[in-house]
Amino acid sequence: MNDAIAIELAIASGAPVPYPRTLAVIAALEVQGLPSPPIGVIPLLIATLDGNDMNVPPVDSVLAQSFERCQQYILRPLRRHPNTTLIMDEIALLPDDEQPTAIALVLGQWLSRTLRPGTQPVPPGTSRWLDQHTEADVVERGFNQTDDPIQRESLINRWDAFSQPPGRHDVGFDRTDQLLARHHRALDSHSKRFRFRRYLEIAAQFEQHTPLPRQDVATSPMPRNRSLRDPTTYPIGGYSGISNRGPLQNILPSELAYLDSTAELDWFTARWISNELLYYTREVSGIQQTSRTIRLAFPLGLYPDPIVDSTFNSRRDLVIVGSVLGLMQQLKHHIDPAYLRFLLIPYGTGPAADDVLDVLRVRFEYAHATTIHRRASCTEARLHEPDILWTTDPCREHAVVDLSTPIPCFTPPQKRVVASDSWFETQAHALAWLVHHP
Repeated sequence: MNDAIAIELAIASGAPVPYPRTLAVIAALEVQGLPSPPIGVIPLLIATLDGNDMNVPPVDSVLAQSFERCQQYILRPLRRHPNTTLIMDEIALLPDDEQPTAIALVLGQWLSRTLRPGTQPVPPGTSRWLDQHTEADVVERGFNQTDDPIQRESLINRWDAFSQPPGRHDVGFDRTDQLLARHHRALDSHSKRFRFRRYLEIAAQFEQHTPLPRQDVATSPMPRNRSLRDPTTYPIGGYSGISNRGPLQNILPSELAYLDSTAELDWFTARWISNELLYYTREVSGIQQTSRTIRLAFPLGLYPDPIVDSTFNSRRDLVIVGSVLGLMQQLKHHIDPAYLRFLLIPYGTGPAADDVLDVLRVRFEYAHATTIHRRASCTEARLHEPDILWTTDPCREHAVVDLSTPIPCFTPPQKRVVASDSWFETQAHALAWLVHHP
């Protein structure tokens, strides 16, 4: 095993990645038990996330061809993918000692999602063995073993298996990988990372397959996509004060003195990132600005007998939260997000419920229009007068998504159950209710 590891790291030694950084990522992959590419590909992927290119290693033509296939089908497409730049930016903002863990988690989740062949967990003891040898010793040992036909064949098979052209899965990163890089400290367990990924995937399925209600019969006082020329958006009048938030056109001219085109990170950018720039605020319009707060109450944790929804191939507790997230996103197609507020009322207790709450807080960390109020039971959640309540208990006072049936169904207040043939039809009924009944 040690010879194979040494050979791979020797071949990848030309990657512009500090050796301690490579060891830290390998150690994080091993500790977390995450799927890993061949050991020699790890520094190449790190270099890709660092925005660097790699040269063909000084080996014979057969090994060089295997290396080039990895470049052609994995590394170059990954480097060109637009989300790679976003993840690079997220990782660059982290402290140096946290970056290897974030890289390991992103790579592990990416490999799990794309089902790349040729991946397996890092063999136990790998990081300990590498810590006991210097980089020069490992590289020298690796190059000395490249003439071994058994080791060569094994290495080429591993790399070629990993470097197969992508099939039905996109080779690139996605939005969940970017959020994982940003929130890797909060998503510190397999269960949280799994929930986080599945919530976003299920919400996307709801958005894609739920039919939208017709706009021409909507009675909501907040019309869809209100024009930016609406007088409630831009009040008539001058400036009334100074704030640390506002549009760029309202920035104080004195703030421009912090601009420095020669600096890698000038004071203007640093103050903008920290929300320390100052802006003029405008006078309030005589026309009252309206907003709408939508309250959604739903259970946390697992049921005593977990139900698997075949539509999503997931447990129902995951689908419920995905339904809520999808509904929130779909409402933004009908109500201007600038006037839309959400109050989430998750209810339930227990360790699993705590994990769900942590994931929700991560998801809405920067969403100033979303507030989360946890309650211990459905009875307490009802006190907030939710617009829609996801529950297994009978309730006629609120609009309810009834979870007691094999296919959940939507029930308006004081009315009979609206039967559904699928989760998506139930979601459509709930969406139409919120749009047409403010």
